Amino acid sequence: MTDAPTSLTIMHITDIHFGDAAPAALDAALEAIDTLKPDCIALTGDLTQAGRRREFLQAGDWLRQITRPIVAAPGNHDTPVYAIHSRAFSPFGRFGRLGLGGFWTGGDGLAAIASINTARSFQLRRDWSQGAFDLDDVEEAQAKMQTAAPTGWHFLACHHPPFTPSEALVESRTRRSAKALALLKPAHRTIVLCGHVHGYFFIKDPVTQVHSLTAPSLASSRERGAGAGFVLLTVTPASVAIQRWRHDGASFKPVETMDTLAAA
Repeated sequence: MTDAPTSLTIMHITDIHFGDAAPAALDAALEAIDTLKPDCIALTGDLTQAGRRREFLQAGDWLRQITRPIVAAPGNHDTPVYAIHSRAFSPFGRFGRLGLGGFWTGGDGLAAIASINTARSFQLRRDWSQGAFDLDDVEEAQAKMQTAAPTGWHFLACHHPPFTPSEALVESRTRRSAKALALLKPAHRTIVLCGHVHGYFFIKDPVTQVHSLTAPSLASSRERGAGAGFVLLTVTPASVAIQRWRHDGASFKPVETMDTLAAA
């Protein structure tokens, strides 16, 4: 009988935007993955720029070079922006055909990651890029995480932040956020991993006490002041240490350990 692992690492990447992704950052990200060897990678959407076939082909070629487990959620840019027929009848078919995972657990129950889709292809509001939580999806993800890691850490991976971070340059008006967060238990051991705003933000909802973590864009030209980057989470039974990594033009380097969430 072997002892359960005392720690594991999760790499949070988002908003790669193939079609508008910097090759140097993509190459450097593969090098970082090969060096850091995260136990799992959480990819929180906007893999492509406009959901084009050629963008998904490029994304697939890049993803096949990664040997670590990946849990992924689509973003609003992953539905065909210009192919109206596909957008109406198979909005996330191209994303789904990549065969990326939707659930992972590791460390003998130390952590569980589940993904849900908050992106929508059409909405009855002008800004189609905004998201919405499907509460049934949240409940299903919560049940899976609770079963796999009843005393461990839970990470819900989705594209849209529940609320707009105060200093973000992009607004996030995600529908049913408050109800979705209220479903996530235990709140003090749950982190929602998000993208969309192209910046690093770690915030706690004052009502539910659930934390949300957004990562910078991995490779998009729209860095929005944050630079290209990703987030590395080191998970132990007692805490989650969160470290931001930033591309310096040649490789990804750690910026600092910015936040730590301790178990209650």
